[in-house]
Amino acid sequence: MIDASVRNEGVLRYKGLSNKHLRVVRKGLVTHLPSRPSILHGCDEHPAFCEHHHLQGLTLSDCVLDDSELAVDQQQDLRISLEDAADAKAAGADGVNKNELRTSAEKAVKNSHEKAPHHPAEVPMHARCPACESNGVWLLVQTTQSRVEVACALCTRLVATSNRQLRFVTPRIEQTDETIGQLFTVDVEAGRPIDVHKLVALVTSRDKAISEASIDAQHAINRDCDNFRELLVVHQRMWQNIWGRISIKVKLNPGLRGEKLFEASDELTPEKRVNLILRYHTFELHQVGTWHMLGRDASIPARGLSGEAYRGHIFWDEMFIAPFFSWRLPEVTHALVLYRYHRLDRARDHACELGHVGACFPWQSGSNGREETQRIHFNPLSGTWKPDNSYLQFHVNVSVFYNVWHYFQCTGDMFFMELVGAEMMLEIARFWSSLAIVGRRTGRYEILGVMGPDEFHEKYPDSDRGGINNNAYTNIMVAWLLRQTRFCLKHIISERRRKELVSSMDLTFEELARWKEMSKRMYVPISADGIIQQFDDWDRLKELDWDGYRGKYGADCIGRMDRILDAEGDSTNRYKVCKQADTCMIFYLLGSKGTIRMLRRLGIPFSGELINKNIKYYLQRTSHGSTLSKVVFSDILHEFDMKVFWLNCLW
Repeated sequence: MIDASVRNEGVLRYKGLSNKHLRVVRKGLVTHLPSRPSILHGCDEHPAFCEHHHLQGLTLSDCVLDDSELAVDQQQDLRISLEDAADAKAAGADGVNKNELRTSAEKAVKNSHEKAPHHPAEVPMHARCPACESNGVWLLVQTTQSRVEVACALCTRLVATSNRQLRFVTPRIEQTDETIGQLFTVDVEAGRPIDVHKLVALVTSRDKAISEASIDAQHAINRDCDNFRELLVVHQRMWQNIWGRISIKVKLNPGLRGEKLFEASDELTPEKRVNLILRYHTFELHQVGTWHMLGRDASIPARGLSGEAYRGHIFWDEMFIAPFFSWRLPEVTHALVLYRYHRLDRARDHACELGHVGACFPWQSGSNGREETQRIHFNPLSGTWKPDNSYLQFHVNVSVFYNVWHYFQCTGDMFFMELVGAEMMLEIARFWSSLAIVGRRTGRYEILGVMGPDEFHEKYPDSDRGGINNNAYTNIMVAWLLRQTRFCLKHIISERRRKELVSSMDLTFEELARWKEMSKRMYVPISADGIIQQFDDWDRLKELDWDGYRGKYGADCIGRMDRILDAEGDSTNRYKVCKQADTCMIFYLLGSKGTIRMLRRLGIPFSGELINKNIKYYLQRTSHGSTLSKVVFSDILHEFDMKVFWLNCLW
């Protein structure tokens, strides 16, 4: 048999910018698994990947799908070769074997990875006008709801890598109900590889400076179908520029290098292994947040571009990645905040529907900012449906506010703050002010009937009412954002803009005075020993038998304790068990010093020792059922326990 490998070296050219803006889509995809560990090609061939990729004996593929709204030209260099002379014998006496290469565009794209029974596979696009041209084939499809047209044009070139005549049959056009493409039949000789260049142009009806999507896609193909090498060179230079902005390298403390978790592999030292992991995740971040977002109404969904489980809805995830971009590619954070600003009117409507004023961004935001959070949830372990109160996660508005404030702190963008940021901050502050009440028992401001980031507690045990009271993270961050809003109004924006906002929003002196009072008198549930209670009556919940459940289900299979307990006829609402960081989000956003200052402002004496105590307390009671959980704990642990910090980073 012939062991033929196919190597993809993908190139994207972003149509919305100049012809010099390129980025990688795929690299190093190998169709066969070799008998020994393999590594992806690194800096010798592609400066974009200046490290070798090696993991568990498998050849990895950096496969990144591009946002459907981005106009791109994708080029793939596919190499088919005979591995050695022994394999060539199977080709015949003359060492020549006829091979078929099929290249096509898919007409019927389906959301086939969403397995929940309430969300069957859908066909989000209707195929229109498949056609063949001299340089290849093209296809025009349209999304079913938003009616966005996406044109895909592709051409394929077979290029001999040695000075010889390439023998192949004129490609045959193949068209089925699902695809349209070309079939090549080519002679492959031992030791004489053939390069297959595939150029794909994608243009959508939302792109700027176009005539019609299919016309511009075909134009891009006709212009660049024979320019693969030139595009690749520019592509490599662009990646060098990108890594110059986003690359991060760390040096391990000599005392940590001997730890077992930093054991070197066959090909990587401990330090190189850590930096490779960091570089990979940096690359993944750049795939979902890039310069390509400039001028486009796009944000980053919960799964990025890696899955369909959240149906592309926007949650709070940008808060975890915006700080990275604010320091390195602030244009990305600017685009993320503008995405929210464009939906500010819808957030105002949502607050009104809830019976409040200001602006309330929904937990799951649809394309136009509408509330898309489900009201029932399917448990695949029990096969039953349960009420879902996650729409009460109003803390998403804390993240929107935090992104605005952090972006300004990093960039000092006064034009942004005057035109966009201050208005968003004021509307979010107004919503929280209207939601809070003064508690009879505490005499302080309280926020009732909400959910915190820990989605395991959506109501009190045996209660028919959704939500819990006085989530500590929510209350403390509301006090913080009210203070920052007043500071912005008084010291950051101009007097003229301040008068405009006060007038247009009809802000009163009494309302501003209430914000000041709330920033000093928010209620925070805290125990006598200094543990910040996640919410009211947290201390009345039962402790979970963690060892028992680890033994029963496995330590790696208890992340979704809500589903496990529900299948057993129980509920996480009864236990001190967290899906992800909740109270500890305070330390993550404000830092140790900021947390201590904020709590003291609220009349609560606190210290670094108590922060460490709280971190350890909640770490022992968290299942890490969300990938965001260890991100938070890793960040806050580095100040107190470096070994546990690295364990959370790497595992």
